Amino acid sequence: MTDTSVRTRLLEGTLEVLGAHGVAGTTSRRIADAAGTNLQAITYHFGSKDALVGQALVHAVRRWLEPVRQALARVDTDPIGGLV
Repeated sequence: MTDTSVRTRLLEGTLEVLGAHGVAGTTSRRIADAAGTNLQAITYHFGSKDALVGQALVHAVRRWLEPVRQALARVDTDPIGGLV
């Protein structure tokens, strides 16, 4: 298993736990369980649970915005018209 896949699983697991339990209920143990990894992986890959949660939110926003970015990249002259 590569570091990238562990990082991705941690990001996705964090989003899953946030959705199910909210910020207050998002614990390191729940994240590790959702990601199928150990608690130490959070510190190793992200430094802290708070840093992981922040990166997971950035990951989600980038994923949501990717279709818009791709649509805008295809339009040369009128970005708004290209989206419509």
